[in-house]
Amino acid sequence: NEVADYQAIRLPYSHAAGFYADGRIDLIACSDLRPAVMAQFGNRYDVPIDQQYTDYREMMEKEQPDIISVATQPEQRAEIVIYAAEHGAKAIYAEKAMAASMDEASTMVEAVERNGVFFNLGTNRRWHTGFDKMKEIMAKENELISLGGQAAAAAHSLGTPLSTILLTAKELKKEFGNNNKIKNDLDLLISQSNRCSEIIKKLTLNPMIEDEFLDNEISMDIYISEIVRSYREISGKNFFINLEGFKHKVKSYKSPEIVYGLRNFIGNANKFSENKIEIFLRSNKIETEVLIKDDGPGFPKDLIDKARLGEPYIRTKDSKHISKYGLGLGTFIGKTLLEKNFAKIFFKNSEINGAEVIIKWNNKDLKKI
Repeated sequence: NEVADYQAIRLPYSHAAGFYADGRIDLIACSDLRPAVMAQFGNRYDVPIDQQYTDYREMMEKEQPDIISVATQPEQRAEIVIYAAEHGAKAIYAEKAMAASMDEASTMVEAVERNGVFFNLGTNRRWHTGFDKMKEIMAKENELISLGGQAAAAAHSLGTPLSTILLTAKELKKEFGNNNKIKNDLDLLISQSNRCSEIIKKLTLNPMIEDEFLDNEISMDIYISEIVRSYREISGKNFFINLEGFKHKVKSYKSPEIVYGLRNFIGNANKFSENKIEIFLRSNKIETEVLIKDDGPGFPKDLIDKARLGEPYIRTKDSKHISKYGLGLGTFIGKTLLEKNFAKIFFKNSEINGAEVIIKWNNKDLKKI
């Protein structure tokens, strides 16, 4: 049944609770081998004792339900689904996994197709558009990481011809520098060549060039500094990184999920802030924490009060900022990816103004990544 006080879900969150909450459905009966469990179920969902059955066949015969929900263990599921399909059920909703073997699953499919029964499986998260979007993002992130190695290799090959172009441009400037039109073109060529040189330095794997983000193992301050550097290049706002409390560095293998998750929340802070984004890193021997603060309007009160942040496809009632807030899909993806990597995420509004996102790891978990 539903897990009480579990913030990561949105109620109703069980088969029975879903039926019970839907005004189009009457929850008329239940079947279980444990009478005590059925009694508890009956009390919660208003199912009288004479409509509680220890034999699902008897329930099917007497109650003749339109919809059957099968929430047993996989080993018993095929038998019940096939029986229900052959004895009048119009629709069947089964819990995952579908069956205990491929042969059983095939027999279930044959039974529902032969009897014209609608059949669905409890894999709602696997078909959730939010998770589809997440898979797409991670595929792109992994592709970028794999391209990093190829780009670094290409940097060595590009270095020599680029140096030749730069040297030639400088020599031409010495010879034709008095011609303003040519001088301007050469200045542009030199500046763009220098820019290409800087980009190549970032891509190269040459150990003489410092670029810790290309290392196999990095600590949290490297994640943050590289992500912030990318935003500083495109944002006119002020970013501040505070490392005073960052006493204990933990290195782990670079994770695309952590890169995207952190970038999502730092990007949101950049989007909503008036002028300033502060990032505090704190760590000791036990845990590592990242606090991201901005000076914007803060989280929508109607969502943060109900602990709805991190759910997908939610809409605030704050008409002033509704166009900016969107549907929460980015926050959902960032939170889910970080939680996949053992993080705990907390949202709050600052006492003065702005939003705060707190991301915490146990150091033992960070080392597993």
